[in-house]
Amino acid sequence: MSVEVDATSIKAPKGAMMDKKTWEALKTTQFPKITYQLTRIESITPNGAEYDIKALGILTIAGVKLPIDMNVKGKLLNGGNLSFKGDKKLKMSDFKMELLRP
Repeated sequence: MSVEVDATSIKAPKGAMMDKKTWEALKTTQFPKITYQLTRIESITPNGAEYDIKALGILTIAGVKLPIDMNVKGKLLNGGNLSFKGDKKLKMSDFKMELLRP
């Protein structure tokens, strides 16, 4: 499984000026997409109507690829579709991006 996001779809909470700084930090001109490629599922545990999933994959931001482990919630939807939710705190410096300054 893979996910691809347009890097310019990321919006800063402080408005258009910070959007531009965010996009510069993400190097959107060179690397317009942020991608995640699932490489392995460590575990899947039923939890009511959902599943707790420990996933490993490769996250690419600003052209830098790093292995990422994530805890994800999975859910089977009507029609056989699947929904996944997860989050992961990241450091911009790990992806060789400069910190944003207002």
